[in-house]
Amino acid sequence: MTAPDPAFPPLDHFFTDLAMTYGRMGIGRHAAVAPMVDALRDDAGVPGVGLLGTLADGVAGFAVLPIADPDWTATSDLGVHVTGAPADGSVLVDAQVVRAGSRLVVMKVTVHDGGRDTADALLDELRHAPTETSPRPLVAHALLSFVRMPREKSRARDIRTDEIIDQIAPRTVTPPDAPLTERIGLRVLAGDRVAVEVDASEYVHNSMGSVTGGIHVVAAEAAAAACVPELSCTGIDLRFLSPVRVGPMRVTATALRRGPTDALVAVDLTDGTGHPVSVGTVSLGRRG
Repeated sequence: MTAPDPAFPPLDHFFTDLAMTYGRMGIGRHAAVAPMVDALRDDAGVPGVGLLGTLADGVAGFAVLPIADPDWTATSDLGVHVTGAPADGSVLVDAQVVRAGSRLVVMKVTVHDGGRDTADALLDELRHAPTETSPRPLVAHALLSFVRMPREKSRARDIRTDEIIDQIAPRTVTPPDAPLTERIGLRVLAGDRVAVEVDASEYVHNSMGSVTGGIHVVAAEAAAAACVPELSCTGIDLRFLSPVRVGPMRVTATALRRGPTDALVAVDLTDGTGHPVSVGTVSLGRRG
C-alpha cells in the first residue's frame, strides 16, 4: 500500500508545474485555467495534443473524485482531439461528468481559448455562462472514463475529495522555461523501430505511485511525431491497461496509414519489464 501524503501532488511535480488556476463549478464539474507559455508549445507554436490531453486528464480527475467518493479512481480511457482553433495566452479547461456508474465514471472535457484574460475572469465567466459550455473558441474536446478503485491505493486518500481543489488552489507556481519533454526526461531511441522512453520518476507519478496518464499521452504524441515527422498530431485515443511501477516506460510507434496530408499511427506502451501498460492510436494531419 502506498503511504499517505496529505500534500500530494508535491511542488516538484509534473502536474504542479503546469501552474493551473482551479475553480469548482458544482458537483461533478471542475474547471481550470492553464497558461500556455512557450515551453508548453510545440515547434509550430501551438499547444501539443499530449499537453491538452494531460490538462483534460488532470482536471477531470479532480472533478470525478467527489462523484466516486468514498472510492478513488484511475483513468481507464482517454481520447482527445483538437479543432484547429488557436490558443493565445491561456486555455480554459472545463470538465463535466456525463455518467456515473457503479464501475465507471465518464467525463467530458472541453478546452477553450482563454486569450489574455485573467484566470479569475475566465472562471467567473464560465460560472455565469448562459450555456452548459464556455462560449469561447473550442481548442480541443476530450472524453475520458475513470474506473472506481479502493481509496487505500492512493497516497492522497486522507484528503477529503471535496477539498482537493481548496488545497491545491492557493499554490503559486511559475511554469519552468524548459520544454515539457525535457522536464519529463523523454528521449527518442535509435533502432529499427520508432520508440521513445520516459523514466518512471516521482516527478511523473500519480497518487498511486505509477506514471500518470498525462505522461502516457505526451509520450504517445512524441512517438507518433518521430514516426511521421512531416505531420502534426491532431488526436490521441488511449486505453490504459495496467500501472507503470517499473521504468522506463517505452512507447513503440507503427504507421498504419501514411498519406501526404494525414496519417494514423498505432502506439504500444510498455513498462520496464516489457509488460503492456496502454495501447492506442494517434491521428496526424496538417494543423493550421
